[in-house]
Amino acid sequence: MQFDTSDPYALEPGVDWAVVSVPYAACYGEPGYESAVLTHYRRGAVLQVQGQQTVVLSKEEEKSELWYAFDEGWMPKSSLQIFSNKLRAEKAAKTILSQ
Repeated sequence: MQFDTSDPYALEPGVDWAVVSVPYAACYGEPGYESAVLTHYRRGAVLQVQGQQTVVLSKEEEKSELWYAFDEGWMPKSSLQIFSNKLRAEKAAKTILSQ
């Protein structure tokens, strides 16, 4: 068995990967829908997670949403599937794209 060593973080413990699960997802400059949209991603895009933050949507209703940071900006959890390594994320992306 041979492993692809071109991406040292592909199997690194503690490094999460995201797959865009909606047809078209906006990537924001800051966590929250009020921020400027920096770019967009299509369903099946695989991205390395750089961080996460919980954003309070409504203090009165005690609603919050988890947002994930990427090199290009922030996206809400509702647009993503999160995986513990890149290989799983790539496999999921292939499944998502074949549906």
